[in-house]
Amino acid sequence: MIRRIALCAALAVALLPGAPRDAHAQQQDLRSLIDRMDRLQRDMDVMQRNLARGTTTPAGGVQAANSPPPQAAPAGSFVELTDQRISSLETQMRELTGRVEETLNQVHVTQQKLDKLVGDVDFRLNQLEKGGAAAPAAAAAADTPPAAPLGTPGNTPPGKPGEQKLVLVPGQPATAPVPAQAAAAGGAPAAANVTLPAGPPETQYEFAYGLYQQAVQDRGDFGRAENALRSFVAANATHRLAGDAQYWLGETYYARRNWNEAAGAFAEQFKRFPQNAKAPDSLLRLGQSLGQLNRKPDACGTLAELAKRYPNASQSIKLAAQRERTRLSCN
Repeated sequence: MIRRIALCAALAVALLPGAPRDAHAQQQDLRSLIDRMDRLQRDMDVMQRNLARGTTTPAGGVQAANSPPPQAAPAGSFVELTDQRISSLETQMRELTGRVEETLNQVHVTQQKLDKLVGDVDFRLNQLEKGGAAAPAAAAAADTPPAAPLGTPGNTPPGKPGEQKLVLVPGQPATAPVPAQAAAAGGAPAAANVTLPAGPPETQYEFAYGLYQQAVQDRGDFGRAENALRSFVAANATHRLAGDAQYWLGETYYARRNWNEAAGAFAEQFKRFPQNAKAPDSLLRLGQSLGQLNRKPDACGTLAELAKRYPNASQSIKLAAQRERTRLSCN
């Protein structure tokens, strides 16, 4: 087909008006044109065969049949994949951080509620032990004139009949109370006589402590519990329950708002049984009793000693001590 087109074109050129009549030159031109047409025909045949086999190159050229197929380009470079993974990790870290902060906030709110609940329970127990009396502490402090720190030469307040003097030396544990005068000279009435039951110390302790619990429950006579607990401590001074009994002896005074006797009993418990489980409670009650007596320096010093000696005390004791320090405006 192409050759025919070339011959027709050559004849047309030869027959054009004014065309050169050199037969040899025309023959050379015709042969050159036919050669070009032949090459073009061969190229077209090769292209048709390659198209039929589907071996064209991506750029539109022809690829040899035995050449390997082109490999697909990677979906993304290593840098791009790494950047995507880092972005995903940062997003997860932000989500986890938000969850941790939310959990910590819930724990903080729960701790506040628990502290408030412990404080309420401690307040109600105090009211129960006091027999329901609700005299304001501030009024009691206002009615009592300020006292100089105890244990300082020349500044010891005079004792009243039946009153005990509590000596607190800075940097040292509270000492045992020293009776100012005998109770018969105007002090509190003697407690009812109670005889401890026969048996081991554990049985006697349960009996004495049961009298205290009964008095708290019935808001009745703490005198019998006082007598039984004092008798137990005197008869079992080295027993493991003596420290507990001494503490509950102080509670019998504290429940009756007998602050002076209570301070003496709690100071004795701390002095004799500093390793007892009730020793932190005794220091707390000692500080509260001294606060009720308007002995602010002694009370603040005792509460500071509590925090120093028993940093692992229960949360209820720490909260009660902090409330008392706030009430007394301790430094």
